[in-house]
Amino acid sequence: MILVDRSLDLYGSETSKARHALRDQLAALVDQLHSLGTHSSKLQPSSQADFSDFYQMVRRLSPHDDVQRSLKAEVLRISLEFGQIRASALARESSSIPIPFLVVLVFWLTALFAGFGLFAQRNLIVIAVLCVCALTVSTAVFLILDMDQPLTGFMKLSIEPLRNAMAIIDDQR
Repeated sequence: MILVDRSLDLYGSETSKARHALRDQLAALVDQLHSLGTHSSKLQPSSQADFSDFYQMVRRLSPHDDVQRSLKAEVLRISLEFGQIRASALARESSSIPIPFLVVLVFWLTALFAGFGLFAQRNLIVIAVLCVCALTVSTAVFLILDMDQPLTGFMKLSIEPLRNAMAIIDDQR
């Protein structure tokens, strides 16, 4: 977003509305991601129309030379990539890990550790090692499930880079 803002700034003064729209979009996204972290809601497509407005503002620019043409192309390319990332985040309303797979995995791991427990010697070291191994495997499954939802949960993406980008964009004005 910083690169988009700087490219629009280099393009010229006719991009001021687009720059304001970009800043508003970024602020709305930060607010939405912050509320997503505090509430158990989903990422809403409410500001998708605003992003389309920004994209149309950039498309309507009429470059006067090759530098402006390349800046416009760069801004459009980055905007499309951002839109694709945002659309894929909106499309993932539920976990990408199928429940039947998870059930089979848990059953298989339970059977595996039950088998280890049946055929192992009954002493303190073996029981401790089996417990540590079971804890390690269950923690790995938990982390995989947690990382499947990158905006919520125990390990989530930080919104600090977006806040830093907003601060840099605000400083450029």
